[in-house]
Amino acid sequence: MINVNIFFLSFILLVITGCTSVGEVQKPYTPEDSDKFTYQIENSSIASKEAVSILKKRLESQLASNNILSENDNENTKDIKITFNHYRMRHGASRALVGVFAGADKIDTTITITQGDIHLGEFIVKSSNASAWGTSRGLIEAHADKIINYLKK
Repeated sequence: MINVNIFFLSFILLVITGCTSVGEVQKPYTPEDSDKFTYQIENSSIASKEAVSILKKRLESQLASNNILSENDNENTKDIKITFNHYRMRHGASRALVGVFAGADKIDTTITITQGDIHLGEFIVKSSNASAWGTSRGLIEAHADKIINYLKK
């Protein structure tokens, strides 16, 4: 009986848990205390305009609140290129009505860090939520937070 309860508890936790992770790190990047960043978003046509707007707002606020947003070009300014590889969001109604059977919300981006022509680092951030809980805004903001957390390690 205990094994059955553990199985169901594990199953429920897997179903309701969203996931955000830094996937593959192609080229590790170690930030310096003096680093400041600018960013650009590429291949944003595969995401909705609203999603790109949410991502931009969250990136701006997180970069500014962590004091790593570049106000001007200087020798320590690094450029972040965020390229959408995959984007899929379920409609809120399908998420609420059929949950995991409606598939999963997924965001997959490649983050490239450069300074001029020098390639400093590259990594992939993957975010997903298969549960009926959570919102698309929450997943997008968590995705932006994961990018910033990697940059300020």
